[in-house]
Amino acid sequence: MAQIDIQKANQQLSELLHRKLGSSGNGLEKRLHRAGRDLPRRVRKAGRYLVKIEQMSGHPKLAMQVDEGRVKHSIQICRDFLDGIDPDDRRKGRVIGIVAEIAFNFIVLAGLIVAVLTVTGRIGPN
Repeated sequence: MAQIDIQKANQQLSELLHRKLGSSGNGLEKRLHRAGRDLPRRVRKAGRYLVKIEQMSGHPKLAMQVDEGRVKHSIQICRDFLDGIDPDDRRKGRVIGIVAEIAFNFIVLAGLIVAVLTVTGRIGPN
């Protein structure tokens, strides 16, 4: 694979990471690092491989060692995962999680208040 093709593919993946996961930074390496645990291990591994290959492709002798099949497979792994992400659904999930946490905390607090009032004799059978 030519260096330009690898750079182009890495740039597209970097933009996809930014669009789907909101990863900031310049380049695929920084965005992969910032995405961190939001990516499965196989996707992180494939992304790190693509960054390594991009660096290798700048050197003529190292560029001959590039396995095009593995590069294409790594690109496909990253694209398949990122294409399946719906940013709106992730946002809704985060909002629902926050609301559920607040509701749970409110229920626990209300239960504690009722328990304290019952133990101190302010409510309950007289």
